[in-house]
Amino acid sequence: MKRILLSLLALFAFAINYAQTTHNINWFTGASPGTTIVASGDTVNWIWTDGASHSVTSDSGSTETFDSGILPNGSTYNRVFTDPGSNPYFCVVHPMMQGTIEVALIGVEEDRHLTFQYYPNPVKDYLKIDSPLIIDSVQLFDYNGKLLMDAPVANKATNIYMGVFPEGLYFLTVRSGDAVKAIQVVLDKD
Repeated sequence: MKRILLSLLALFAFAINYAQTTHNINWFTGASPGTTIVASGDTVNWIWTDGASHSVTSDSGSTETFDSGILPNGSTYNRVFTDPGSNPYFCVVHPMMQGTIEVALIGVEEDRHLTFQYYPNPVKDYLKIDSPLIIDSVQLFDYNGKLLMDAPVANKATNIYMGVFPEGLYFLTVRSGDAVKAIQVVLDKD
């Protein structure tokens, strides 16, 4: 059953990787949604859910600049985020309402000519990568786009120990010169 669930999760994640996602945030007096992690190209939709007027306004130092203006109850404001980085925001009417949109580097521009073998997948502990070209580096990201490892390789083969991480779906980017290829790996310790 667990293998079926992980297989479905991998298929779901594969679909997500090629389809953009909309993230909904309830926006009401006192709201403090924390950090929402999105991929480049995802849409964030704020929904006014109380009787007050609000805004969604980027804070100074935000990677992208945005401002909904002050809108009445029942309004929505949406924005597509494209630039990797941190986007703190707040309501100009109620400054204690604040959050952050973190645009993660999940969807990287891939070079389809970079080929390599990686196995096993699902992986229990070590993931092996074999390439006909010198691998410059590998980066490992969790499902939310958080960078877990950024390792130089400078070889045609490498082993990545994943046994220290919890079971689930991971994204790995492999770089060789200017070429980058992203893969999905399922960690299943059973």
